[in-house]
Amino acid sequence: MVYLGGLWGVVHEDLGQRIESGVDLVSNSALNRGVSPLDLSMKVVGGD
Repeated sequence: MVYLGGLWGVVHEDLGQRIESGVDLVSNSALNRGVSPLDLSMKVVGGD
């Protein structure tokens, strides 16, 4: 399956127009602005 994404300057005011254009996914970096990064790690042990 192939998804068509809308990754251009999406703002709330024109969200409806972007959805009507036929994209499957819409991304907006505004959700991440001003947020401190969170560093996560995953340690895997065993494996035998």
